[in-house]
Amino acid sequence: MSATERVRRLGGTGPVQVTVRQGRRDPGQVARIFGGTQWWLHPDGRLLVVPLPGLARDDLFPLPGEYWAEGVGLSFAAMGRVPSVAVGISGQLVPDADGWALAMTYETRANTPAGASVVEVAQRLTELSGLEGRGETGLPTTYRALLRGTVGGVSFADVPAEIDLLPAAGADPVEINIAGGEENRVGDLTWLASSEVAAPGGGRYAIAYTGQELTAQLDAPAGSMTITWTAEPKPPPGRDWLTVPMPVAAVAARLRLRFDGSGVHGTVTGAGPLMGTQVTYSATVDGHRVDNRLPDADRAFDRLWRPST
Repeated sequence: MSATERVRRLGGTGPVQVTVRQGRRDPGQVARIFGGTQWWLHPDGRLLVVPLPGLARDDLFPLPGEYWAEGVGLSFAAMGRVPSVAVGISGQLVPDADGWALAMTYETRANTPAGASVVEVAQRLTELSGLEGRGETGLPTTYRALLRGTVGGVSFADVPAEIDLLPAAGADPVEINIAGGEENRVGDLTWLASSEVAAPGGGRYAIAYTGQELTAQLDAPAGSMTITWTAEPKPPPGRDWLTVPMPVAAVAARLRLRFDGSGVHGTVTGAGPLMGTQVTYSATVDGHRVDNRLPDADRAFDRLWRPST
């Protein structure tokens, strides 16, 4: 690519308008993903849809596609697929005096009870020239951490987890996501909660963030699958069952994290039922911040653009 043939980068400048046309999809989650997404347009007609790290599944995104001139603007289509999920994006970019108007359809098909969803998204974009990407809050940020503690009376150590601190899509000050890398390992933790979805059936979820400290608390008598940990079930007395680690849905959970320079430290506790037994969880969290800036588009485009199969 010559010096004059550079990848054009577009990014959002205003609120994301989301309309769910089919299926069950959280509009706030969709708005957060595309509010932190860049659109990379290669001179040869290839397209990459690139959310900031931590905002979308990294086994699906960046999403490869193509764009072409049509009418007064550009039409585009991109798609990606993994064994359990397929996503597709199609729409138009129309230039005007203030930048670009984006209008698109975002489709997801998953092998889950949620099934398929179709969402319409509209947003204003502008051309980017520097290292733009994070908002005034400096979010999202990503940490790699290790968990050590006990669950159901069984000790665990050095269970890996990724912690993503995200701009909130709803009323919360921020959103905290914790995802472990070993879902069948005792002590593995998942925390994907927000006020909108964490506490069904009359429960309560609250989160506070000062910039240096985050606290979050869940009380969900009906149980919440947005916060789970993996435990070894105990068979009933006198039964010699072969058991495998299983997820526990929290009825109560507490999280406290301190952000100290490039480090994160804290604790997480919780309780929930598993096969008729109340299982408690208690762990310390220790980790460090990782660089989640997007790479240089000109240098990284060919490496990241993987045609969908």
